[in-house]
Amino acid sequence: MMAQIAIKKGDGVVVALSGGADSVALLSMLVARRESLGLALFAVHVNHGLRAEAAGDEEFVRELCARWAVPLRVFCVDVHAEAKGGKVGVEEAGRRARYAAFQTALEDWGADKIATGHNLDDNAETVLLNLCRGAGLRGLCGIPPVSGNIIRPLLETSRAQIEAYLMKEGIPFVTDASNAGNAYARNRMRNIILPALAEHINPNAAGNMARNTDFLRVDADYLEAAAREAYAHCAQVSPTARDGHPAVVIDIPRLLALPEALRYRVAREAAARARHPHSTGNAALADIHAIHIRDVLRLAGGPSGREVRLPGLTARREYDGLCFFPGAPACAQSGFCYPLTPGTPLFVPEISKLVTFTGCTQSADYGILCAPMPGLCLRTRRPGDRISHSKKLQDYFTDNKVPRHRRDAIALVAVGSEIIWILDEKNKITKNGRHYMVPGETVEMLLSAAQIEERLNSLAEEINRDYGDKPIILVCALTGGVFFLADLARKLGNKTTLDFVRASSYGDGTSTSGKVLLDCHPKLDLRGKDVLVVEDIIDTGHTLAYLKKYVEDLNVASVRICALLDKPSRRLINVKADYVGFSIPDAFVVGYGLDYAQRYRNLPYVGVLKFTN
Repeated sequence: MMAQIAIKKGDGVVVALSGGADSVALLSMLVARRESLGLALFAVHVNHGLRAEAAGDEEFVRELCARWAVPLRVFCVDVHAEAKGGKVGVEEAGRRARYAAFQTALEDWGADKIATGHNLDDNAETVLLNLCRGAGLRGLCGIPPVSGNIIRPLLETSRAQIEAYLMKEGIPFVTDASNAGNAYARNRMRNIILPALAEHINPNAAGNMARNTDFLRVDADYLEAAAREAYAHCAQVSPTARDGHPAVVIDIPRLLALPEALRYRVAREAAARARHPHSTGNAALADIHAIHIRDVLRLAGGPSGREVRLPGLTARREYDGLCFFPGAPACAQSGFCYPLTPGTPLFVPEISKLVTFTGCTQSADYGILCAPMPGLCLRTRRPGDRISHSKKLQDYFTDNKVPRHRRDAIALVAVGSEIIWILDEKNKITKNGRHYMVPGETVEMLLSAAQIEERLNSLAEEINRDYGDKPIILVCALTGGVFFLADLARKLGNKTTLDFVRASSYGDGTSTSGKVLLDCHPKLDLRGKDVLVVEDIIDTGHTLAYLKKYVEDLNVASVRICALLDKPSRRLINVKADYVGFSIPDAFVVGYGLDYAQRYRNLPYVGVLKFTN
C-alpha cells in the first residue's frame, strides 16, 4: 500500500505526525520497515492552537511515539497571529508553519527526508480546487509524490484503504472534528463535491483524477524544460534597474515567434525572476495567476509605453522589450549633476554606474576632451538641451525610441545646454554634420551587495548541511574568487582550511581563449581530503572542467565546485557546479572580485561592463 518512493536504505526520515489516520498509518508502515531498511525515524507534531482538542491530540502523539520508540518534537504555533502577520488565510498560515517546523526538525536531526501522509483523495481535492481557481497545467498536476526533500508515500492510497488498514491492525488514531464542518474550501470539496461526483458521475472519480496527474506531470515537465530554453533565448540584460534590482527584459519578436504554450511560460518565468531573483517555483509566483500573465502577454501586442500592475510587480512594454520590474512603477528620477574630469572615474549613485573616460576625442565645438574643461559635467536632461545647432535632445530621444520613463535617468555629458555625449545604448552624437564618440566604459549594476549577501547566507546553509561535521579544504581559484571565498568562508563551519590555485582562460580580454593556464598550485596535501573548489564564474566550462580533473587527479576523497556566477547559455563543455550563487545572462561582468584588465575588482556589487567607443 505504501509506495517506496525516494526511500533508500539508511535514510533518516522525519514523519509529519498530526495523529490523524493518514499520518499514523504512514508512521506505522515506516516503523514496520525500520529494521529491514535501516531507517532512522523521527516525528514532528505541530500544535496549531486552533481547537480545544489540540492538547489531547498532542498527548496521543506523545504516547504513540513512546510506544513505537520514535523520537518526537512538538512545535506550538499561534496560527491566528501568523495569519494576521503574514496577511494570509488561516489555512495557508497553518501550512507554512507546518513545513517550517518540518524543515527545522530535519536540519536539527540531520535527517534526509520529510514524509507526509497525503493520500489519493487529498490529491483529487487539490486538482479540483486548482481547477476552480483557474490554475494552469502545473496546478492540475496536483500534489507531487516527491518535492525536493519532501516525499508522500501514500499518495496512491485512498483514505478508505488507509482507515481499513488501521482498523485491521487495531491501531488507534484521532479524528479532527473540524473536518466534518464546511468552513474551509477543502472541507467543502471533501464533504460535498467529491461525494457528489462519486454518486452521480463515477464511483472512482477521485482515483481517476489522481492517476491522471501522472500523465499531466510528464507533459508539464516537458513543457517547462522547453520553456527554460525559450526563456534563455528571449531574456536580455536589463538596461535599467530599480532599487538595485535589474529589470527582467524579454525580447518581444522572439517571444511572439514561440508557440503560445511557451509564450505563457516564458512570461511566467520572467515575472518570477523579477519578483524573486533567487527563488524558483510557486514561492516566487504567490498571488500571480493565469489572468495576470494573460494581461502581460497583451502588452506584447500593444503600443510602447503601456504597462500593467501585478502583485508585487510591474510589466511594461518598451518598444521591442517586455520589461518586468519588482514593485510599483518608478516615479521620475530626481536630477543630478556632477563636475567631470576626463580620465577620472566617476561613480553616479543615482544610476549605479561607474563612468570613466579612457581616451581623448576631437570635437568640432570643444577641442580635445582629455584636458580639464570649465563647466564640463555629467548630469540629467534640462529644458532647452540640444545635441547640435539643428537638433533638440528631445527629438533625439524620440528618433531613437528611448522610453519616456527612462529619459530623466540618462546621464549626459554637457557644457551649458550643449550635450556632448549621451550615456545610452547609442553613445554617438552628431554636431554640425560631424560624427564622433567619446570613448569610455560604464558598469551597470546586475547584482547588488544586498542580493549577494542574501545568497551567500543560503549557500553557506546548503554547504554546511551537505558536509556536516566533516572538515573541508576550500581551494580558491585566483584571483577573481578571493572576494567570494573570504565572505563565504566566514559563514561556514570552523573545520575549513584554505588553499589556492590560479587558472585562467581570459587574460585581459572579455571572451575566453579556450586555453586554460595554471600558474599557481595548492600548497596543502589534498590526498584523501574533501575539497570544495571556489570559483568566481563559469562560462564555457573549460576552466571548471580543467580544475575539477586537476583536483581529482590529486587522489582527493571528494571534490565539489561552488561558483558565484554561472552563464549556462555560454557552455561549450558539459560540466556544472554543485553550488551556484546566481545564473546570469550572456554579458561580461565585473565587480566583487571579477575584473577587466585588472580593474573593477573592488566594486561591492556585480555589474555588466559596457564600452562606449
